[in-house]
Amino acid sequence: LQVRYSASHEQEPEVILAECVLCIRSLMNTKKGMAALLATPEATQVFAQGLHAHEPGVLVQVLLLLSTAAHFSVQGFWNVLDALSFLASSSGEKHRFSIIRGLVTRPKTFTASLVLLNTLLSGSEESAPRMQIVRELEDAKVVDTIKVWWRKNGDKVVAFDDKAKTQFENFMEEYNEVAALISHFRKVGDREIPMMPSGEKIDTLHMLAPKVLDRVLNLTLSCVSSSNRTD
Repeated sequence: LQVRYSASHEQEPEVILAECVLCIRSLMNTKKGMAALLATPEATQVFAQGLHAHEPGVLVQVLLLLSTAAHFSVQGFWNVLDALSFLASSSGEKHRFSIIRGLVTRPKTFTASLVLLNTLLSGSEESAPRMQIVRELEDAKVVDTIKVWWRKNGDKVVAFDDKAKTQFENFMEEYNEVAALISHFRKVGDREIPMMPSGEKIDTLHMLAPKVLDRVLNLTLSCVSSSNRTD
């Protein structure tokens, strides 16, 4: 799986990588295989490196495998986020979702990229991780890129990919819902609620913050609701 790319041998590694991805997909098609794969977080990091591939078919398969892993269990959800962090760190990128920003501007990987983002946005029952993901997507300019690209190319993509529009609409619905929560979260009356810097490790939120943040969120929404009734 540790495929090394070089300018003079691009085709051969792509073929090898495609075969590796097919093997991983076969493994993930069984519950035991999936559980074994997710039991080792480093395994997710390894096959996530397929996002550096050049062949659209390979990229789509890797994106869908990551989506499947994130949907399978809580462990899979966090493994995928850690894998994206690993890719960013190894590539010298500041944001873990920078690699996705590049993939949403390619017609053949647009839909699969949104499948992954939608899976991550809906992959936690806690509000805090979802809000953190949205903040990171905004910081990495992924949301703006998706909106601009869809305005320019949406009609062209739908012509050969009938699932693109559904995934785009689902993404915008998820994003707007969480963005509204963040907007309410930031203020209770005149007091600012500190948000976690996007560069911090998201599993800190996973371990410590969700329950506390959800209590504050419920209080915030109650205050907003009461204010609206008073008005």
